[in-house]
Amino acid sequence: MSQATTHRVFTLQCRPGVQSPEFCRPHLECRRFPRARPSPWHRSFCEAADHLRRSQHDRRASRLKAVCAAAKNAEARPATTAQHSVVALLDATPYLSDGSKQALATAAKSAQTSSSKVTVVLINGTSLADEDRKKRLDTIVWHFQQAEFSNFEVLEKQAETASVTIGDVADEVKADLLIMSVEPVHAKIVDANLLAEFVPCPMLLLP
Repeated sequence: MSQATTHRVFTLQCRPGVQSPEFCRPHLECRRFPRARPSPWHRSFCEAADHLRRSQHDRRASRLKAVCAAAKNAEARPATTAQHSVVALLDATPYLSDGSKQALATAAKSAQTSSSKVTVVLINGTSLADEDRKKRLDTIVWHFQQAEFSNFEVLEKQAETASVTIGDVADEVKADLLIMSVEPVHAKIVDANLLAEFVPCPMLLLP
C-alpha cells in the first residue's frame, strides 16, 4: 500500500486583468505528495542495529547467570588446594550465623580434598560471657565433626582493628588462604581495603 504525505501550499489568486497585488486573494489548498519509501540500505542498517542490541543483551544475561551460579555453588565445591587455611569469624552469636557456618563448611571441604590444616580465628570485638564463648567453641567443633574433619585449631583474639589482627594471624601461621563470610564487610566491621593490605595470602569472601 502506497503512503502519501499531505502538504499545505499557499498560493495567490488574482482577478483577470488586475496587476496590483492588493486585489489578489490568498488561497490555501492541500495537495498530496507520495512519501518516499525507505531504501534497502536503511532497512539493512536498522535490522543490523536491532540484532546487535539483542546480542549484547543476551551476552549480559549469560554472564549474570554464570556469576549467580558460581556464587550459589561456592559452598558445594572446594575453594582451592591450599595447605593451610585460616577461617576468620567475627561472630558474637554462640551458635554462629549462616555466613560463619558456610565459611566453616567450605574450609572443611577444601581441607579434606588437599589434606591440609585449618586455623579458625575468633575475633572478639567486645567481651563475651564465658558461657557464650564456650557455646561458640562447641558449635565450631560440632560443625567440623559433622564434616568428619579433625585437623583444625581454634584461636581467640581480642582486637580493636579486626582487619589488622586477621592479617597478623594469617602471617603467623603462614596461611596460603583466608576464608571468611562477607557479612562483616557489609556490616562495616571489617574494612576490605585493609584486608587486602594486611592479609599476605589470597582471600575467599563467601556471600
